[in-house]
Amino acid sequence: LAAAVVALLAAGTDGVGPGDAVYDGVLRDGGDGRLDALLLPPFPSSHGSMVEQLGTDGSLVMAWFSGSGEGQDGVSIVLAQLPAEEVHEGGVWSNATAISTRPGYSNQNPVLHFEPDATGQGWLHVFHSQQPADQGESNSTIWYLKSTVDGDPACFGEWSSATEIFSEPGSYVRNRIVQELDGSWLLPMYYSLHGDGGTDYSHIKTLPGNGGDPSAPGDWIDVDLPRSDNLVQPTTVRVREGEALLTSYYRDKRSRRVYVSHSADDGSTWTPARRTTLPNNDAAIEAWTMRSGCIVMVLNPQTNSRDPLSIILSKDGGRTWPYQRVLEYEDGTQEFSYPSVREDRTLDGVIHVSYTYKRETIKYSRITEAWIMQQQGNGL
Repeated sequence: LAAAVVALLAAGTDGVGPGDAVYDGVLRDGGDGRLDALLLPPFPSSHGSMVEQLGTDGSLVMAWFSGSGEGQDGVSIVLAQLPAEEVHEGGVWSNATAISTRPGYSNQNPVLHFEPDATGQGWLHVFHSQQPADQGESNSTIWYLKSTVDGDPACFGEWSSATEIFSEPGSYVRNRIVQELDGSWLLPMYYSLHGDGGTDYSHIKTLPGNGGDPSAPGDWIDVDLPRSDNLVQPTTVRVREGEALLTSYYRDKRSRRVYVSHSADDGSTWTPARRTTLPNNDAAIEAWTMRSGCIVMVLNPQTNSRDPLSIILSKDGGRTWPYQRVLEYEDGTQEFSYPSVREDRTLDGVIHVSYTYKRETIKYSRITEAWIMQQQGNGL
């Protein structure tokens, strides 16, 4: 590791959070069938996680950025793993290790995408932003690396070196890739330009499914998201399995509402973004379409803080959200934010969630659709 990272690792953390919180990666009973774990952070500050499930054996992996603080020198992309046989009360997430570090730079916002191969093994692809330390988001570009995933239990091979794939200043990723019907990849992204007096906006890159190389900048195709000024971090879902209708939801930089746009042609063109009734506090959201047809979304259900954090559920393609369940709440002044969410690959209705816990660590929760719907009438 780079000298800056070694110094942070030496400072370390003692695994004990404020109050009774223990940062040890152990899954504990959260009540009503919920399992929770507070991961052991490798460095003092942690943020921007994504949970993904490997198709080889069902193991979970979690990536986030960790270091002395967002935007500072030596902030790294780190990765932890929860083997499939450990997904139970008392199971333990592995210690996180750095997989992408660059001296003098800050790496942020990892996006994970597992790609299976014909043998049942595959690759874990990682996309992340990178910016010169302490020089602002408008200098960020997008970098890419990958590793093979083999065996049961799943093991990673040697990670490739991170390479820059999108050099446009201010480039950021945040939410997960959606596979188009023809096998192409749709990568939601955005541009953070407000630090240089510009306007932030959202965008999409697609990678053809017939041999496109994720590491080759020229293989990616640009797709506009109209009327997305001041809207960032789009999260894209397929509304119904096997159909071309896609929906993207957006974070609002003005701290007002979640915005939405639609594509009827599998992501080639998009309607102008419009406001929904869902509140947004200028913080990240993520959505997922369940195999049941329901859509779930994790968000802060207010406009002025990152405490509480909730998960909401729609049964009508996102028109209404009658179910809400609070994932985390303390006193309204803490930070529970930047969530990721996905359904289990094989267990219908089982949901994996991760989110920032006070910028000190990442929290993992295993819940179900039924768990969310226990509190009907509390929707947004």
